[in-house]
This record gives sequence, structure tokens and C-alpha cells, in this order.
Amino acid sequence: MRLRSILLVLLTTAFAQDAVRELSAIPDPGSEAWEGKAREVLVRTYDTNGSGLIDTPDEVVAIDCAVYRVVDQAVAQTRPIGLYGAYSFGRAPQALDATRLGFSPRAVEQTGAAIVRCADGQTGWWARTVPSPGSEAWDEIVQERLVSIHDEDGSGALDRPIEVASLTCETWRGLDQASRSVWKQPVGRVYGLYELPELQFAGQALGLAESQRKAISRRLKACGL
Repeated sequence: MRLRSILLVLLTTAFAQDAVRELSAIPDPGSEAWEGKAREVLVRTYDTNGSGLIDTPDEVVAIDCAVYRVVDQAVAQTRPIGLYGAYSFGRAPQALDATRLGFSPRAVEQTGAAIVRCADGQTGWWARTVPSPGSEAWDEIVQERLVSIHDEDGSGALDRPIEVASLTCETWRGLDQASRSVWKQPVGRVYGLYELPELQFAGQALGLAESQRKAISRRLKACGL
């Protein structure tokens, strides 16, 4: 039994590596042609019952986080909300049908949960899996995650330069992409994070202290935002 488990892990890892390599090589991310080729790779790799779709719990579970991540990164190039929000995994209004990537409607909920689990703790990526960007609920979830990860002194906010500095550019880009997907404006402008006199600071909604506005503004600039 132990040998069988080891072999299964090795096979799963090998499949994931092959899928990631193929998916990474597909040109024109986000286009219909890209969708078709991505679907072909995903279905060929993970459709074990020959249905033509990824439609069983076992098939969903077999997909490695590295595969979801490379697809998310490709989708985010043209749809800032990323894989979870752009397709029907997150149940977002006007989301694209997940069958375009080879996922059956029967597997959408489980796949969405798998994407969220893979994204949790991954800087930047998780911001695109938080539902309803622009809502108070989105603010609350982002605040909870930022504070739980980066608030080193337990103050309940990121209120020290070292805490602001610990937010990577990938995290900021994830938040910025979510902001632009709704408001069509950068996160620095929507939440008044830029150190500009015409903007009112609203970063406390994300767990950011106004005392660190200068450091936040500089960090955004350094990240190209």
C-alpha cells in the first residue's frame, strides 16, 4: 500500500510538470485559441473516465496547485480578476463558462474550492480568489488576511515600516488587479494610498495604517504601481 501511494505521488507530480510545461508554452493567453489549447491539455491530462470533461472528484483532486497557478497567471494577463473570478468557479456575475477550460458544471464548486486552497497563503494569488472585489466583504477578507500575515506586533493593523515592507510586489499586484477589475482604477487611487493631497486615505479598510501612507506610496511606486 505504501509503495502504491509513493508511485501515485510520483505519477501525479510527473503529470503536473508536463501539464505546467505545456500550458506555459501556449501563446496569446486569454484568447479563444489559448482557451482551446489549455482545455486540450487539461482534459488530456486529467480526464480519466473519457467523458471529455474534468467532471469527477478524483479528477479535480488530481490537479496539482502548480497547474492551477500557471493557468491563473495566464488568465490574469487579460482578465485581472484571474482564473477563479473570470470563470464560473467563483460564481461571479458574467463569469465565463468553465467548460471553456474543460471543467464540467458538476465539478465547478469543487474546483473553485481547490483553487482557493491552492491560492491561500500564496502572495498575490489569493487576492484574486476573494469574491466580490469592491465590496465591504472583500475589504474585510483582505484586511483579515493582510493583518494575520503581516502584523508582527499584534496591533491589528500594518502600522510599522517593516510590516509594510513585508508586502511583496506580487501581493500589491494581486490587490491592484482586483481593484482594476471593478473600479478600472489602481488600488492606490481607490483606497487613497498614494501620497497625493486630492486623495483621502481609506487604507484602514485593508488593515493599513495612515501613519504608513508615505511608506505604502513609495512601495507601490517601487512595484510599478
